[in-house]
Amino acid sequence: MGTMKWRLESLLGTKLFWLTLLYLLCELAFSASLLELCSREATLDEINQLENVGRLLTGVAISLLFIGMFIDKQHIRPSHRILWSIGLVIMFTGLNHKAQDAFIDHHIETEFATAEARKGAFLLTLAGRSLSNGTLNLRSIHTPEVLEHKSSLMAFVAIFPALAFNYPNVQGELTQLLKKAISISVTKPCDDLDDRTTCLGSPAQFNNDTWPQVVRGVEQRYMDYTRAYNRAVVRTGPEALKQAAADAWNDYLFQLSRAGFNNMFTKNARPYQVPSSKFAQVRQKVREAGVPVPNNWRPTDRKTFEAVVRQKAYRDTWKALGDSMGITNPSRYMSIESFMLLKPVQAAVREQLGVDGTHPIPLVTQFADIESQVYRPIASAIIARLQAQVDSSTARFVGQGPLADKADSAVKTLVVVPLALLLSLLGGFGHMMKLTTLIFRSLLDEQSKARTLKAMTAAIALVSTGVLALYHAANPLVEAKAYQTFSAATALNSGNTFALGLEFIIRLQEFVYPVNAALLQHRYAVIPLACCLALVCLIRYAELGNGTQKHAPQMRCKQQTSKGVS
Repeated sequence: MGTMKWRLESLLGTKLFWLTLLYLLCELAFSASLLELCSREATLDEINQLENVGRLLTGVAISLLFIGMFIDKQHIRPSHRILWSIGLVIMFTGLNHKAQDAFIDHHIETEFATAEARKGAFLLTLAGRSLSNGTLNLRSIHTPEVLEHKSSLMAFVAIFPALAFNYPNVQGELTQLLKKAISISVTKPCDDLDDRTTCLGSPAQFNNDTWPQVVRGVEQRYMDYTRAYNRAVVRTGPEALKQAAADAWNDYLFQLSRAGFNNMFTKNARPYQVPSSKFAQVRQKVREAGVPVPNNWRPTDRKTFEAVVRQKAYRDTWKALGDSMGITNPSRYMSIESFMLLKPVQAAVREQLGVDGTHPIPLVTQFADIESQVYRPIASAIIARLQAQVDSSTARFVGQGPLADKADSAVKTLVVVPLALLLSLLGGFGHMMKLTTLIFRSLLDEQSKARTLKAMTAAIALVSTGVLALYHAANPLVEAKAYQTFSAATALNSGNTFALGLEFIIRLQEFVYPVNAALLQHRYAVIPLACCLALVCLIRYAELGNGTQKHAPQMRCKQQTSKGVS
């Protein structure tokens, strides 16, 4: 009993054990988050961000392997050991990043070089999103028996674009299905109404959630317009214009005084002192000051000067209001219904809704009017635009084509997602095997020959048996006719290894995802707790605490004493 206790304490005092355990927890949580992201309508940026985390984890995994094989076996100072370990993590993370980029780029160049292949990737990615939101169903897949296996279905949706890519005439068969799916997806209830370019929500959802926000925005703009209109009315009133003209004349006199045309004693300006030879120069200066006096204006003509100022102030005030609001007749007050149809207001409403088009959007408040005059025209425009992408020629998906960026995203998604899911599973099982090896090694006697080899063999046998048992468990989704058809086409065109890899993802996720999802949900409690436990055990049992050094000699003495007595 004492020997087993000492071996357990020795294991708990091993840094490699805790590093491997912490890595395994992070990898399992990452695997769950990756599957959840890829099984819904995720953007390429979201996938890339999570994939960068996966590449970092892979780099750390390789580094831990080398640290355990070489660094921990060398007589190196602790500070130097830390520096070596950090250097290995940085080096292998960078190498792994470059290697995966090279693999992905090579695969894209060889498999998706043609315009037809790029369009096929776009359609399949769109089909995957339609599967995830429930607008596209496969008869033999979406059955009550299969739908019970949520984890397998999530994995299937995530890898569907890669699985169906080699299916014969997949573009022709998907086109009509996708058009129907688009019609459904645009008008179905949306979980997220921030992006209305692909989902407008149901009529009721649009009426209750979306349209009231639009109306409030228009009402706020209309209130701003009303305040601006009232200010313009005040500024163009007789008293205001008279005061503006008087102020402008006083400014004119001040400028004359500065130019020297003033009384020697009172310093007051005297316009009649301006000689006729200076009339043109004074008119030019007055015009530069913003008063467009006529060519026959004389410096002493105050009446004409003030009339010009009043006309210009009146015209400029209403013009400024018209320019800011896009109104052709700004001096006439508009109703809110007419205000709604102004081009700037229409543009703001379309931007708020996230839609394009030229059909005018009226301001209506009754549900029937909202549905017929606003919702249906906008939904039809979105559906027509998305369906036009499905029908687009292959030339639009290459080069400078309008859909080239969408094709790039689709191709990368099609390649990256299966690779990320597969590496995540392999990384998790690899470190589970490593952790099991450390546990078995601690159970063996220190004097046992080939102790590490025996532990590794037992760990490989145990974990492999478990994986094989899970892999061969019955799975209705994999056994479905549609899946078998897609898998056969994949094996024929991309090889059995790739097809088996995709099947491996689905079969294993059926069992590991529930555990990983629970870990992901409680990651902010589980991982910090594991870190604290690791720190406590390392201080208590590692060489820093001298716990191992004290126990080991005592155990050896007891063993020798027992041998002598016998």
